[in-house]
Amino acid sequence: MKNHNLHETILRAARKLPDDTRVPYAFEKRIMARLTSQSQPDSLDLWARGLWQATIPCLTLMFAISAWSMVATGRVPSIDPLATDLELTMIQPFDELDVEYLWWMFGRLF
Repeated sequence: MKNHNLHETILRAARKLPDDTRVPYAFEKRIMARLTSQSQPDSLDLWARGLWQATIPCLTLMFAISAWSMVATGRVPSIDPLATDLELTMIQPFDELDVEYLWWMFGRLF
């Protein structure tokens, strides 16, 4: 009962206070209207934020697996012979070009 009496006395004292004129009329309604009128966040923006937050864990996992694979094999991976063959195949035509022949062909075109 004592708490109920205290509650009633506080409410009566609050009702006796004069209205505060520093707050504009319907201020809370304008704020609530502005809050509800704000646009919803873009779904692409949410995806981009999530992907950026996932970069550090993904990079950490990548480096950990790379280190584990090097330690597990006991050696550093060597150069792939297929990659070397592909590079030689792509560069070989340029190595065999004759510069004089190119100038001769260029002169015939113009």
